[in-house]
Amino acid sequence: MPTLVFSPEWCHGFDTLLESFSGIVALLIALAGYRAYKLAKDKKYFYFSAAFVFITLSFIARAFTTLYFVFRGLSDAPGAGIAQSLGHPILGDFNIFVVGRFIYVLLTLFAYLILLLLSMRPADRKTDRRIIALLSVFVVLFAALSYANSLAFYLVALAFLIFITANFLNNCRSKRTTPSKLIFFAFAAMTFECLLWLFANYNPASLLVVVAYLARAVGYLLLLFTMLRVYRK
Repeated sequence: MPTLVFSPEWCHGFDTLLESFSGIVALLIALAGYRAYKLAKDKKYFYFSAAFVFITLSFIARAFTTLYFVFRGLSDAPGAGIAQSLGHPILGDFNIFVVGRFIYVLLTLFAYLILLLLSMRPADRKTDRRIIALLSVFVVLFAALSYANSLAFYLVALAFLIFITANFLNNCRSKRTTPSKLIFFAFAAMTFECLLWLFANYNPASLLVVVAYLARAVGYLLLLFTMLRVYRK
């Protein structure tokens, strides 16, 4: 079943707080990254900032879509209620779900694509552009076709994050600096969060959901702290 509100009932309220907190921190990371770009004139900070602008917008898209169904009395329906509307006159609900889900998935995966490319250093610019074009087409097509399959989304997101984390681990081993270590641990936390969502997909009422929210918050805070260190220097 499609889903947007993915947490146990006993967690409702607390999960909204953690979600809002993550969105605010993502925005602060974007602002700090852009400020670092203006000071250092290094495009990697600009693209890093852009990635977290996409993540912030994805939070906003999911928040507005979720709020719509909450007010419609379908807060537990992102599964059952919307699926029922497929054969029901309330087709508008399903269309809103599809659009909201598409925007959320598209922005999230584009953010991860930017972060993946930042973690890599391809020598051939032409090859780099071809890879970007190919992955961009994949992201758009996947977002358009996977609105009802949260499991597929988490699998693809996890694949992106595993490669990103592995690249930053190699960077950490070569540089052995505090910022490189913080960035590695931040993306390791984000990868762990995505893995938890994947398992929670089979049991939305489990404690894994709360741990996933907390892991994401830790990852974002580590990235924000790293960006603030760059900004101060």
